[in-house]
Amino acid sequence: MGIIEYPKDASFERGNRTQALALYIFFGPEKLSSGYFMIPDLPYFLSLFLGEADEINLPYKGKYFHAGGRYVCVGNPELNETVISEFDLVRAFRTYYKKEAPAISGLCLEIDTTTSGGGGKAEAYIKRIEFLE
Repeated sequence: MGIIEYPKDASFERGNRTQALALYIFFGPEKLSSGYFMIPDLPYFLSLFLGEADEINLPYKGKYFHAGGRYVCVGNPELNETVISEFDLVRAFRTYYKKEAPAISGLCLEIDTTTSGGGGKAEAYIKRIEFLE
């Protein structure tokens, strides 16, 4: 993963929960409430992203999905730097949710710069994703 341009003012630490690019990993078939009737319920998930100044490996909660969603910064690279992030999904799931991790049931990419400054301009990339046992 790498960042060409971070979204202006994006920071889970400061409450502006946006990121240039995030990888969502969903677990199991059980759907949990989003916490808002207009947003569909989803399975447990971990959202991995690169942040300019967010704490690495700290499970942040978003505005919604408090029961089943955690947002985790996996690196703070300099601009135009490609980083390799290793993340233990099973250990993180056990730690964050206090239960065994169900099988991975889905993946998606998200771009969310809607509340960042500078018109939401950002640029990021993922070169490769590998799941290791």
